[in-house]
Amino acid sequence: MKSQATAPPVVQADQACGTQAPLLYNYAEARKMLGGVPVSTFAMWIAQGLVEPVRIGPRRCFIRHEDVVRLAQGVTLPKGA
Repeated sequence: MKSQATAPPVVQADQACGTQAPLLYNYAEARKMLGGVPVSTFAMWIAQGLVEPVRIGPRRCFIRHEDVVRLAQGVTLPKGA
């Protein structure tokens, strides 16, 4: 069985710790970093505009690191508001 690399926690993913956070996370990684948010809640956040997916190609979507940090800090305003 292949082992998956785990993303660093939001708190440790900064340059002060000497690590650099990835720029994009897939949905599963973003949900895990936000404390295991359910798929339905994450989909609702996307529908409400709290998170704006980055589309790469016709099918692949990712979430920006800044959006994950913003949600982790409790900011619940839609982007652009």
